[in-house]
Amino acid sequence: MFPGKQTFCLLVASWAVTAAAPAQVLHNEKRDQHAQQALKLSQEITSGETFDKLLKNLAEAARLDEKATVETAQFNLGPILDGLKTWRSVTRLVGSIEQDLALGQPAAPGDLKKEITALHQEMAGARQAAADLKKKLAADPAKDRLGAIGLWLERIGRAEPVYGYLDRFLRQDDADEDSRPARLETAKEMQSLLQQLSKLYQDFGVSLPKSPSLLWLQTRLELLRLEEQSLERRVQIRERRDSETRPILSLLKQTKAGLKLLHPADLDKHIADSLKEQAKRAAGDASERDRLEAMIFALYNAAALAARGATPVHLALLRESSEERALSIRQMAARARLYESLVGTGVERLALFHQRGIRSASLAQIVQALATLGLIPAILTR
Repeated sequence: MFPGKQTFCLLVASWAVTAAAPAQVLHNEKRDQHAQQALKLSQEITSGETFDKLLKNLAEAARLDEKATVETAQFNLGPILDGLKTWRSVTRLVGSIEQDLALGQPAAPGDLKKEITALHQEMAGARQAAADLKKKLAADPAKDRLGAIGLWLERIGRAEPVYGYLDRFLRQDDADEDSRPARLETAKEMQSLLQQLSKLYQDFGVSLPKSPSLLWLQTRLELLRLEEQSLERRVQIRERRDSETRPILSLLKQTKAGLKLLHPADLDKHIADSLKEQAKRAAGDASERDRLEAMIFALYNAAALAARGATPVHLALLRESSEERALSIRQMAARARLYESLVGTGVERLALFHQRGIRSASLAQIVQALATLGLIPAILTR
């Protein structure tokens, strides 16, 4: 017997829902509970605080290292001053500090000019590499992905601390012969840094797939920006070292000028004895009086040099080492966030999957409804 109108409508509606919806599965209560527990755990697992503590501990360790470096310099000052018995020992102290400051050999004007020209070329190359990378990223046909990385495109390539320092460096006067070795060394270091910056942009463009996922692209851009920021901090460390070293260079220049006025015979004499002899010679001679004054100032300046020494260089090395370790921690944190996002998304989808399906109570209600309509016996008898 053909089913009635109500039964016919129920069959048509059931067929339409089944055809339009994905395949239905039976709900598994146990798996659903496990999936919900996994989702809750994935939401609780965050590594951000761990890496923040690592950075905080690293900063504290760096502070203690710097403090120990300064205290060591203070502790060594007494023995150094006690060792200044003759003018030759003063000359050796000045030479040792000059060597510790890594000033290098005297630089000719032509050498510095050559390095400055190369530095200009490296600056142009780094800026062009950044512009090429931005152009390649901006050509992404996926508008939603391009919109999501727009902020990163604005950030990368600026490197304002780097170029700001270079602009100030290039405006300095090259006529001072004493500052030429330090400027030559700085020009070489900055060339190396700009080469690293260019390589960052170029390597990013080479490894960029045709259709990267948004999460992958954002993480790679974050890692690139971390590298940029680390280079910027290294430049700031270099600039701070320059500012702390500048007074020492001035003292070195004054001390060396005073030592040049010494009589050769005074080099191996005891400092106190040589000053007494020079005071006698200066009694009726203005030039010898000027020499005595220069000797006294050279001695004071040597004591000031002994107090400062190459401490700014040692502190800069500590700061650079700390920055390298901090960069490593920040990179690990960025990668951890990527993995947490991937795992969290996967667990969330798994939980949603196990929530769906026909539950046993719903299935019993469907069977009861079909039995009431008389469809169950009809099906079983066919």
